[in-house]
Amino acid sequence: MPLIDVAVADVARLTVDAVVVATGPDLRVGAGPSGSVQRRAGPGVQNACRLLRETTFPRGLDVGYAVATPGGDLPAQWVILTVGPRYSRREDRSGVLRDTYRRCLLVAESVGARTLACPLLSSGGGAWPEGDAVDQAVRAIGEARCGVEVVTLVTADPRTARLMMTALE
Repeated sequence: MPLIDVAVADVARLTVDAVVVATGPDLRVGAGPSGSVQRRAGPGVQNACRLLRETTFPRGLDVGYAVATPGGDLPAQWVILTVGPRYSRREDRSGVLRDTYRRCLLVAESVGARTLACPLLSSGGGAWPEGDAVDQAVRAIGEARCGVEVVTLVTADPRTARLMMTALE
């Protein structure tokens, strides 16, 4: 089970083995932490995503799945791209969200990462209520059995960091 840490930081600036980035099925990253990673990583990550779209995922990466690319110019060796589920009031998708975190950890382990930085998945564009998104992240990571030793939950918002710290108590 990985140790869980919390940081108020730019995920793209952290010195860890791998960083998680939310993406769409087309492996194109957007704003927020994803955009920061893309800007700082340089063209290598974009080129790797293009190659993955052309060869491995021509129909897109499925929701809940993850894939690794080299980290480019980031301090991290690896970028793990994942497609988180959208929140629904009609359907409980919390299991899919937890599976998304677990798959990110497994992909991180598969590339030899021992330290991982991860923003709160599905809470931005996925519209997941922040408090529940934190609870699902902490539960999934806390229950994980993998070779990743430390997972740093990263946010730019001190209030969200306090929610994360409270969930870890």
